[in-house]
Amino acid sequence: MTSFWIAIIAALIWGATAIVEKMGLRDADPMAGLWARCMGATAGILLLTAAWPPILQHVAKMGIRSFTLLATSGLAAAVVGQLFFYKALKTGEIGRITALSGSWPLVAFLLSLALGRESLTPQKFIGVVLVVAGMAFLKQ
Repeated sequence: MTSFWIAIIAALIWGATAIVEKMGLRDADPMAGLWARCMGATAGILLLTAAWPPILQHVAKMGIRSFTLLATSGLAAAVVGQLFFYKALKTGEIGRITALSGSWPLVAFLLSLALGRESLTPQKFIGVVLVVAGMAFLKQ
């Protein structure tokens, strides 16, 4: 399976998950919803470890820098970012909130430009303009 199809599967799962999360937040505080989500993620990691024990060997081989960067990313994205997403999703429309919060590739791209890791091509510029325009339309 190519990376394209793997990414499509991820998008399908994340898209369906937003619907489930919106339904779950109907009668839950966003902070409680985040706690429940993290418990689900913890259960998933435990099941993954039980099903594929070599994962622990791979984790043990990680350098401390990689582990720290990935753990920090998990804290930022899976806890802080998710909490803000849940707060928005609780009261906002699924389509609007997921589109706005899903603009994170724009943020990543702009940061990569600022840090000198990416080049700005005409195609990338047009893509950025379209994303920003889409966000402006969704603001209402």
